[in-house]
Formats: sequence, structure tokens, C-alpha cells
Amino acid sequence: MEIPAGTLETFGLVLVRVSALVLAAPMFGLALPFSGARVGLIGVLALFAASTVAVPAGLDSDPVVFGALALRETAIGLALA
Repeated sequence: MEIPAGTLETFGLVLVRVSALVLAAPMFGLALPFSGARVGLIGVLALFAASTVAVPAGLDSDPVVFGALALRETAIGLALA
């Protein structure tokens, strides 16, 4: 089984956005009793969200570009919170 190009990068960016959202939102971040539940919630939400996102055709795997994209996704996740 071959994973299409860009799938892991796309999941990583979705994971960054969901992590920022869950950790910054008072509804999610403070309501859970221990951090293991938050990690589980982040994982489940990221898997669900990644299954609905299309993999971009020209996603660059250069570390500098990926880091900039991760910062953008963090900012969007914080803004959503």
C-alpha cells in the first residue's frame, strides 16, 4: 500500500491547527481533567478533520516552507479559539 505524496504533511498541518485550537479554547482546554484526555481529543479531531481535507497537489516538503505553514496553521487555530 502506497501513501499518496503530501498526505503526511497535510495531516501534520491539520494536527497543528487542531492542537492550537484545543489547547487555547477554554471550552476544551480546561474542561478535561487530565492532559491525556486532551491528547486523545486532539488525535481524534485531527483524524476526523484530515479525512475531510483534500491533499494539495503542490505541497512543498522543504522544512522552512513547512515551518512557515505550521506557524500559519497555529495562528489560525488560535484565532478560532
